[in-house]
Amino acid sequence: MRNCEKLSSSIGMFTSFNNNRNSRRTGTYTLTFVNYIVLFVLLTIISSECLGKKIEIIAHRGAPNLAPEHTFRSYGIAIENGADYVELDIMPTKDNILVVTHSFELSEITNVADLPQFADRKKTIVVENLGKHTGWFVQDFTFNEIQILRVHERYPFRNQLFNGLYTMPSLEQTIQFVQGISQYTKQSYKLYIETKHPTFFEKVVGLDVHQTFVNILKKHNYVSLTMFQSFESSSLKTIKELLDKDSLKGIGYVQLITPNRIQNDTGLPFSEYLTNEGLDKLMTYATGVGPNAVMVTKQWVEECHKRNIVVHPWTLRSDPYFLNGTTFDEVLFQFLDYGIDGIFTEDIIATKAGIALYLDEFDEVKFIVASSSVIVGLFVIGGIIAAVFFYYRHKNRRYAFQEEETELSKEPAYPKGYF
Repeated sequence: MRNCEKLSSSIGMFTSFNNNRNSRRTGTYTLTFVNYIVLFVLLTIISSECLGKKIEIIAHRGAPNLAPEHTFRSYGIAIENGADYVELDIMPTKDNILVVTHSFELSEITNVADLPQFADRKKTIVVENLGKHTGWFVQDFTFNEIQILRVHERYPFRNQLFNGLYTMPSLEQTIQFVQGISQYTKQSYKLYIETKHPTFFEKVVGLDVHQTFVNILKKHNYVSLTMFQSFESSSLKTIKELLDKDSLKGIGYVQLITPNRIQNDTGLPFSEYLTNEGLDKLMTYATGVGPNAVMVTKQWVEECHKRNIVVHPWTLRSDPYFLNGTTFDEVLFQFLDYGIDGIFTEDIIATKAGIALYLDEFDEVKFIVASSSVIVGLFVIGGIIAAVFFYYRHKNRRYAFQEEETELSKEPAYPKGYF
C-alpha cells in the first residue's frame, strides 16, 4: 500500500476511535481540541507524503527512444520533456578531445563501417575486463575524423528517421548547446556525466582525462550543475580532489555498480557495495550509488538511506523488447516501492506519467489535502483563541467573585444607638 493510503487509513482509524470515545462520554460525535491538533499534524504529514518526495528523472543519453542517443536532438527532447538531468558519457579521441558517446566501438552507433577511408582502422582489442572487441575505436580517430561520421539509431526497433543527420558532439559543444537553451528559456539544466573507462583511456591515449574534464567544466562554469558518476571509485575520488583544490563543488558523486563484474581500478567485485561494510566504504567518497536495476532491493535501499546515500538505478526502457511481458508501470512502481531517489530512463514522458500516477500527484488531490490542512489549521487557531478568551474570562470572574466574598465577610459598621 502506498504511503498516502497508509496515512489516510491512520486518519480514518484515529477519527473513528475518537468519535466512539466521545460518543461514550457525551453521546455526540465531536472531536476535542487536542484531537484537532493531532488531526492537523496528521494532515500535514499526509500532504507531504501524498504529494510525494521528488523522484529525480535522469535522461539516459538524452531521449534515445525518440532520437539517436547522444545527439543534440536527443538532448533537446530530454530538456523539453522536463528531465531533471541530461546524462552524458565521455571518452577521449586520439587528439585528446573529450567526446560524448557510450560506445568506444564506433560502428555500434555510426556509419564508420560504410566509409572506405577508414576501412584499415578496423581491429580487435581487449578493453579492460570487457574482453575482446572488434571494430573501429574512438581512441584511433581524431575529433575532425569523428565529425565525418554520422550517428544512427542503436536499435532497429526504434525510430530511424534521424539516422545520418547528426554527428558525435564533444563535451564542450554539448555544454554550449545546453547553455544556449538556458539563455533562451532562462533556466539552468543539470548534467549527469560519466567518465567511461578512464583508467583504460589514460593508458592508451596518455591523457589526464579527469583534469581535462574538470578544466572544461570550469571554463563554462558548469561544475555546480554537474553530477559526477563512474564505475571506478578512483575516478570519483580524483575529480573530488581536483575540485576541492579550487574550492569548487559539484552536485554529488555517484558510484555505479553492476552484477557479476570486477572493478577495473580496484580488482574487487561490485557486489561488495551490496554489503553494509561496502556501503560504509562508499559513503566516504560518494554521495550516491547507481546500481544495475537487478541489484536493487528494498532492504538495501533502506541501508543506503541510513547512510544518506541516494539511490539512482539504471535503466528504464519502455520498448516491449526490454519489458519481457511486463508493463512499464509495473517495473517503475516496483522501484518506487523500494524507495529510490531517482532513476535513469530512456522514456521521460512515460516515467513522469508513471511517477505522477504512483504518487497521486493530481491537482484534485493537492487541492483536497491542502484545503483540509487549511480548514483544520483554522480550527486549531480558532481553538487557541477561544481557549485564551475563556481562560481570561474565567479568571476575571473568579477575581470578581473573590472580591464580592471579601466584602460580604466584613462586619457591617452600624451607627451608634442602633440597638
